[in-house]
This record gives sequence, structure tokens and C-alpha cells, in this order.
Amino acid sequence: MVIGGGAAGQVICTHLSRAPDLDVLKIADLDLKKVKTYAGWLNNEKVSVQKLNASNEGAVAKLARGMDLLVNALEPTYNLTIMKAAFRAKTKYQDLAFGPPYETLGKELKQDAKWKKAGLTAITGTGNSPGITNILASVGADELDVVEGIKIVVFSKMNSTQLISTWSPATMIEDMMGEPTIYENAHFKVVPPFGGEEIYNFPEPIGPQNVSYHAHEEPHTLPRFIGKGIRYVGFKYGVNPLMEDLLRIGLLSKKPVRVKGAKVAPIDVVISCYPKPLGIEELRAKIEAGIVRGSIGCDAVEVWGKNEGRAIRQTYFVRWPDIKEVNRNMPHATHTSYMAGTGAAILTEALARGQIEMKGVIAPECLERRVREDFLAELPRRQIDIERSRADEQNR
Repeated sequence: MVIGGGAAGQVICTHLSRAPDLDVLKIADLDLKKVKTYAGWLNNEKVSVQKLNASNEGAVAKLARGMDLLVNALEPTYNLTIMKAAFRAKTKYQDLAFGPPYETLGKELKQDAKWKKAGLTAITGTGNSPGITNILASVGADELDVVEGIKIVVFSKMNSTQLISTWSPATMIEDMMGEPTIYENAHFKVVPPFGGEEIYNFPEPIGPQNVSYHAHEEPHTLPRFIGKGIRYVGFKYGVNPLMEDLLRIGLLSKKPVRVKGAKVAPIDVVISCYPKPLGIEELRAKIEAGIVRGSIGCDAVEVWGKNEGRAIRQTYFVRWPDIKEVNRNMPHATHTSYMAGTGAAILTEALARGQIEMKGVIAPECLERRVREDFLAELPRRQIDIERSRADEQNR
């Protein structure tokens, strides 16, 4: 069962609907019309849709009973409610992100003991980043005796003549304005938004790009679970000049201001006015009209430390498929939603099939090595390619 028929949720459900061993797929969303339209495109008799208010724990639990797995593809503000509902329904749980607010992670991890006791698995942060990035970081760490640091850098850009959202505007804007947490000198610390700017060299055709610290999940989980003496974890994202300017002039503030006699928070105005992700026909039409011309995207995951006394740095580049290539296979998907939904779907299939044996509340980097290796082997079969380089830093 998948809650959330939005951008990433539809990608997850498309992958699941094509699985030969699918028995039943329930798709639940508050917007019944939207998911009915999407399910009509799927045209699979094993798929059903339900109207659901995800803030109603009892209703979620009732609908989830008898399901192998409950996938939460909504904003992270729903995580704790849906996670509790999954536990009540005695089903496994999976979400794509836990922030903002990032304090949600601690509240999820506090439930670890009771999930283990019940013999259930709950995995948080299973999309692209977090998700694919976490698994790559952990695979790199497996090859080191001592892990000194992990750096994750993500960049994506759509070539379009119009401003088009590829993700939830609320989540995107909250991440942009939030104070990023990094792990430095073995301690968590907060840094200013858009701090730590640098030029990062991605593989062509992306090339050098301006990136900065960005509020994200990986610096919260990787230091907790990787171990091996790790002292640094940082996440950087391509600088969004529009969001940087809006932040500087106060238009991302949550503090209400008076406008013509009414009090309004500037950020609420920005989120309300920002374009929403496109539906199936809308996106296809913009591609056919030449408004959307293509896209580029890449995750970079660097892991460094020592192996048998030698200083080693490993770098993984995850190449995103072009939006036009994605759209031919999934007309409802953008390059961004495809990455998040595909990473999640691979783990959904593994969870539902019983291939993941770990119990309790975990992040992707905690998964069995066999599961992580199978996950990475599956990515190229779903249009996501990975390049790896390894360097002995003493010889660089």
C-alpha cells in the first residue's frame, strides 16, 4: 500500500504495478480524482485507489491491515502518524525522507525497540538522496578500516523556458531556508543556509557548479550508523539563486507581516504561488511543445579514510536519466521524481518480498550488505548509472 499519489508516489507505484509477482497495490490519497486518473493510466486490475486523510491514524491503520508493506510517499510531517498506523496494522513501514523537521528522526528511532520486539521493519529515508546516497556511502565505508569523512553533493537542472516544479514546493523551500546540520570533528553542528559555497566538479555534461550546504537527512543518519571513527559528514546542493535571494530579502520568513490589514507569513505566500508539480498530460504537453527541453542531474558521494594504513578516497557519481528519456517510459515523471521514486521502489520490492531480514527502525545504510549490493546492481536496469573512482591519496 502506498500513501501519496504525488510525483514520487506515482513513480513507486508504476514500478510496483510492473512487478510480475504483485498481488495487490492500494494507492491512497486525499485527492481521489488525481489518483483515479493515474490508476486509469496504469490500467492494472491489481491496483485500487482509496481516498484517505493521512493525518487520521486509525483510518490509515484500518486500510493497511493485511498489507505486506505501507509506503509513506507524503511530506515528512506525516511520518510519525503513518508509522504508528503501520505498527498498529502489523505491517512493515517505509518513507522517503524524515525532514523537515529533522527532529523527526529521533522520534522514529525511539520506536526501534518495539518494532524489533514485534519482528517488524521500518526504513526511513529511502529515495534518491537520502536513499541511494546512503547506500553508496555505506558500501564505500565497508571497504575502509577507518572512515574519516563522507561528502555528498547533488546537482540537477531542467532545461525549460518556464519555471516548473519537479518536487513538492513546501519541502523544497523548507530545505532551502533551513539551517543545515553537518557532522564535523565528530560533533553535530549547525551552519548558515547557503554557507560553505564552493565550485564542485561534476562529470560532463554538468561540469563545474556552485554548491553550498543544504539541510538534508544524510548528515543526521550516517554518523550514527557508519561508525569506524567517522569525523565528518556534509551535504551540499546546487545553489538556487532565486531561493537565495528570497531568503535574503525576508520572503521565506515564517514571521507574519501585515499586508493591507491582514497578517500573512511571507513563506506561505511563496509556497502558494510557486508552481506545483505537473500532471501526466501537462508534462507531456510541455515536452511536446518544446517548453521542457531536457535535464541534467548527478549525485556525488565521496568517502575517504584508511585501509591497512593507506589513505583512500572513493568517489561515486550517480547519473540521472534525462527527463525526456524518463517521460517516454513514465509520462507522469520528471527526472527528480524518477530518481526518488525508483530508489524507493527497489527497496519496496525487497521489503515486500522478505529479502530484508533486519528488524527495527533503520536507515538504508544499515541494510545487510547483500541487500545493498543487490540494490546497486538493480539501478542500471532502471536507467540509473553509477561511475566509481578510487584513489590512493598518498600518490595524488
